[in-house]
Amino acid sequence: MIDPTREKESAAFDLESAIERWARSLRRQSAIEDGDAADLEGYLRDKVEDLVAQGLSGKEAFERAAAEFTAGDDLGEDFYRSRTTSRAGSRPPGKAPRFVPALFWNTSKIALRKARKQKAYSFINIAGLAVGLAACLLILVWVKDELSYDRYHEQADRVFRVAQSEEIGGVPAELAVAPFVSAPAFAAEIPEVETYARLLRGAPLAVVEGRKFDLTDIYFTDPGFFDLFSHVFLTGDRKTALAAPGALVLTEETARRLFGAVEVVGRTVNFNNDYDLKVTAVVKNVPANSHFLFNGLVSLATVAARPDIRSVMEDWFRISGWVYVLLRERADPRAVEAKMAALKLKHVGDSLRQSGSKMDFRLQPLTDIHLRSRLEGEIGPSGDIRYVYVFSLIAAFILVLACINFMNLATARSAARGKEVGLRKVMGARRGNLILQFLGESVLMSILASVAAVVLVVLALPSFNRLAGKAISPASLLSGSSLLALAGLVLLTGFLGGSYPALFMSAFRPVVVLRGNVGRGLKRASFRSLLVVFQFSVSVVLMAGTLIALSQTRYMKTRDLGFDKDQVLVINMRDAAARRSAEALAGELKSNANIGEAALSSGVPGRVSTSLVVGMEGRPERESFPAWTVWSDYDFVKTYGISIVAGRDFARSFASDAGGVFLVNETAALRMGWGLDAVGRKIGFDTDDRREIVGVLKDFHFGSLRNPIEPLVVRLAPAADLARQGRFLSLKLRQGDIPALLAFAKAKWAERSERGFDFFFADENFDSLYRNEVRVGRIITAFAVMAVFVACLGLFGLASFAAEQRTKEIGVRKVLGASEAGLAALLSREFLKWVLLANAVALPAAHLLMERFWLASFAYRSTPGILLFASVAALSLVIALLTVSGQAIRASVANPVESLRYE
Repeated sequence: MIDPTREKESAAFDLESAIERWARSLRRQSAIEDGDAADLEGYLRDKVEDLVAQGLSGKEAFERAAAEFTAGDDLGEDFYRSRTTSRAGSRPPGKAPRFVPALFWNTSKIALRKARKQKAYSFINIAGLAVGLAACLLILVWVKDELSYDRYHEQADRVFRVAQSEEIGGVPAELAVAPFVSAPAFAAEIPEVETYARLLRGAPLAVVEGRKFDLTDIYFTDPGFFDLFSHVFLTGDRKTALAAPGALVLTEETARRLFGAVEVVGRTVNFNNDYDLKVTAVVKNVPANSHFLFNGLVSLATVAARPDIRSVMEDWFRISGWVYVLLRERADPRAVEAKMAALKLKHVGDSLRQSGSKMDFRLQPLTDIHLRSRLEGEIGPSGDIRYVYVFSLIAAFILVLACINFMNLATARSAARGKEVGLRKVMGARRGNLILQFLGESVLMSILASVAAVVLVVLALPSFNRLAGKAISPASLLSGSSLLALAGLVLLTGFLGGSYPALFMSAFRPVVVLRGNVGRGLKRASFRSLLVVFQFSVSVVLMAGTLIALSQTRYMKTRDLGFDKDQVLVINMRDAAARRSAEALAGELKSNANIGEAALSSGVPGRVSTSLVVGMEGRPERESFPAWTVWSDYDFVKTYGISIVAGRDFARSFASDAGGVFLVNETAALRMGWGLDAVGRKIGFDTDDRREIVGVLKDFHFGSLRNPIEPLVVRLAPAADLARQGRFLSLKLRQGDIPALLAFAKAKWAERSERGFDFFFADENFDSLYRNEVRVGRIITAFAVMAVFVACLGLFGLASFAAEQRTKEIGVRKVLGASEAGLAALLSREFLKWVLLANAVALPAAHLLMERFWLASFAYRSTPGILLFASVAALSLVIALLTVSGQAIRASVANPVESLRYE
């Protein structure tokens, strides 16, 4: 007898549907092939038939048979283990690895599946994020290198440089140098000063066993040098390395250059045929992230007895080098500065009061020197903390642009995922689960992009090093701090890019999205439009900033400097013997028909480094003022083509000139209060030695255009003075074979000097003053290109999506007679209006920012005109048009029949 209840349950149960669901679960297992799944399904059906024949209902028979066959997941694992050749216990594909959270594994599978299905969308996201992360990483390693300067010294937080502020004749100056006599006074009378080190730079000719070497960056210093600065000793004793006169410490590179080995303690080196030095130690090469580099150190006591050095060591008003002090632990630098001020008054207070001058000392932290010091007389090239801030901001903006791409495209495509969200919510998913799902997808995208970004950085690093003047190695990306920063960037990018889409899409109401209404609410796309405006605003600011920076650099290189810098060869007169015979050398060089004027001087435009206090006849000492000073022979003005606005040039025909007379520039003449009437007046550097001014030079730029033209005096110097002061021999070249002229000059030099032939061209030397500005401009250009690329990727993705969404509309318009050109214009117009709005916002902002933070630092600067900003606007529009027009044209030429079948 048949049980009516069981018969009723069997009728309600759909056996065929249950078997099909079971079979589908098998086919989802990657380890089970289609043939195996069909066989298993057949076995299940046979088993069910047998059980039904035994009197079980269809439901009971299916449940018992399925239980005997085990679950589909377990079957998949059994099939995988039976067929795999890998070690026991290996994981079937599709199953989460051990120690990997199931939620993360599920999120990753969904994200990768969608990435495969939506390749263009995924490429745009990953490419944009990769470029953004690559820009951040490049700037990160650059900033890290800039901030690391001098931090390798063990006591860096206690080391300070003594900087001097002075005011003479009402003219203030901020100097990186300080009087040598101050250092021992500070150490003796200020308890907080533990020790000190003074640095005096030299470039001697070294002689080792008859072999001669030109050396640079050799510093004479005190025994306390290694108490302040940490350097790794390869040989020798740190405590005694500089204790005795004649002691020499070499770097590893210099030791190998001189001796071919590092174990050279006790060997002898002669400097300038003046004194023999004994090598007492060899240290590792100075790290590149030091604010000054040296090739060797000599004990200062070696030269302290020389008359010219002794005056520097004993005079509070003579400054020729740099002074560093080591403060005791927990010493207050401000309190030490106050004691320095009192000590200054004790030693030179009367002299300062009589002259009406001012002198003050301040302590610069060692770790601030590279980035936060822009003083006269810096020991080496320095950076600028402003560039660290600017580049960091640029990196952040590029990363934000990449995240905006992700947000824009995710929200634009949210209609396509609306039903997914609705179904998940209907099946019980909470909003928090959906947020984690979308954020997980975003983070996974960011991880994939970070891999591509690291590859891009490694490939770009050599070019970036050349651009930035660095030597950053790819290994720096593997340091702990860099990896931590990269992980932070990945998470930040993932959460920043995915936060809005996650919050936005997780808030969809199931009833609404399952009816297909989510897309209509998004067609206004006002939020996405604002993001496009922001993206292109940032890009336009960077583009305008780049053009303004390049315009200023070009202005500095092309401005009339007031002298002729072209075709001037300058020989560095580093050898005293060559300086003594400079007049004869110049005569021999001028015998070449392609060499015109020749002048020996202590400085040339772009390299005027001496400033002396100028006193005026008949005026009190307190009216004296500092002026840049050049000692020269008769032909300096003629060689450089400098104009004279009053008086005359130096002339051999005037016997009175032989004793020494002056030329002054217009600024100096005005500073004296005489103007063009300065001709015939007398000035000098000593109260008992005043000489006549014979001419006033038209103001010319002898320094960077960053600075206003300052007072300059040119002193006609006797041969004896030029033998000491004449550092440069300038040759005015006529048209000819430059390599042949250089070979000729080198041969004549070799006849009179044992030193190497060191030369430069005046125009290249002057342009080198702007090397930093040129470098910064190029870096900004590179990152501006990156920013535009990222913005265009986003615009391309949105244009592609917009064209897809309007496919049916385009088909209807074409059927009604719309032209392809009109349709392309229709699709492009929406985006171009937002780019125009971005220009309206960004161009005034770019002008304001560059005027305040870039151009304001130049005393002489270009004025960005309307043409420059119009060019930026036109360029941005062209770039945007090229980006969206391809998608617009493709959509407009599509077959209307296919378009009307869409959806």
